[in-house]
Amino acid sequence: MNKKAFTLIEVIIAISMLSIVMVAVFQIKQNNLNYLEKFKKTNKNNEYIAISNLYENNNSKDLNTKIYLNKLLEFKDDDINKELKNIKVYIKSKQINSIDLSSDDFNLNVEIYEKNYKIEDQINSNFYTFKLVY
Repeated sequence: MNKKAFTLIEVIIAISMLSIVMVAVFQIKQNNLNYLEKFKKTNKNNEYIAISNLYENNNSKDLNTKIYLNKLLEFKDDDINKELKNIKVYIKSKQINSIDLSSDDFNLNVEIYEKNYKIEDQINSNFYTFKLVY
């Protein structure tokens, strides 16, 4: 006896396997889109922090302020200006250590600063810098 057709059970199993594979592929695609969106947002926030590095307060070693990015830079493109208008960066800087490396021949002092950048609840980054005073 030759079997020329699929049975109902074989068709149901094939459709079930195909649907499981399709659901897995769609889930992978959705995860990739979520990771891509998170990466774009993190990258944009890092760009905002880079722009906020243009702000310096030379009068004080300890700094605790907030700045709006549209006040640092002006672009001819109104869309960019509108985007930067809503971005508020909190900057907190403090001197955390001072090391005296002076000798008989020269005076050298190393000042170490911690600078914290925060953009609302989106990103919080710390940077450490040092200044050589001679």
